[in-house]
Amino acid sequence: MEVSFGIYPEDDDEEKVKEGDEEEVLKTVEEELKRLRNEKNMRKHKKKGSNKRKRRITEFVSTGVKQLDKILKGGYPLGSVITINGDVGSGKSTLGMQFLMEGIKNDENVMYISFEEHKTASLKHMKGLGWDISELEKQGRLLFVEFPVDEIEQLIIKNDVVHKMILQSNITRVLIDPITILGLLYDNELDRRRSLIKFIERARGWNTTTLFIAEDNGKWQDYRVPRSISGIESLTDGYIYLGYERANDKRKREHYIEIIKMRGINYDNTIQSFTIGNEGIKMKGITKKNRR
Repeated sequence: MEVSFGIYPEDDDEEKVKEGDEEEVLKTVEEELKRLRNEKNMRKHKKKGSNKRKRRITEFVSTGVKQLDKILKGGYPLGSVITINGDVGSGKSTLGMQFLMEGIKNDENVMYISFEEHKTASLKHMKGLGWDISELEKQGRLLFVEFPVDEIEQLIIKNDVVHKMILQSNITRVLIDPITILGLLYDNELDRRRSLIKFIERARGWNTTTLFIAEDNGKWQDYRVPRSISGIESLTDGYIYLGYERANDKRKREHYIEIIKMRGINYDNTIQSFTIGNEGIKMKGITKKNRR
């Protein structure tokens, strides 16, 4: 019997194993095999653990609404681009501002980009909700930027002036309200889509968590899910829809929110009710069975 596990002492005469010692040798061989198996398992386990450490762990930033963070299992994915869509008065801008204000509360610098609404109107609206944007601007915590419609393509898509401002002010969160105007700059569908794709590529390069506020096209009854006028939601990482319907007494509106898409997250897709008050959006935690 020849065994090559290195368990025999070297002998000049290469003496063979005696019959009486065979049982002891087999026992030693079994122990050696067991030791080798254990070492192999340890290496395998160590490699497996190393692979786990290499897996990307999703980080989140708070939405500014506690119940929404819970539904999203932590908030918006860090560095993602999210579309917030809804009809007029659905709470889109309010949800966007809560996102920015949460960042300021966490000692972050944030940016508000407007393509349409004048700054004075925005300031008045936000102050009514208890957010003094002008004071935050003076402190350098919030950067409010207005872009003329006819200069959007040149300043952002081609030259990416926004990225330079983000780097200079150490911005971590960006809100663009509304994004709809970008999709209306082009008559040709192909040019429009190319422009949106290019814009999103720019936004991803900012290394910020970015929200696009879009406007509902009012024809969602014809589709499985609501769609915005620009259609940008199909290109972003996440898509949240805000809507409302008349209450039973017809005198009040009942607001609801639905997470339609959020890449990389096993989110709660039930439709939830919410209210809008002096402190912004507050979710009731009540599930609505049907938004239609």
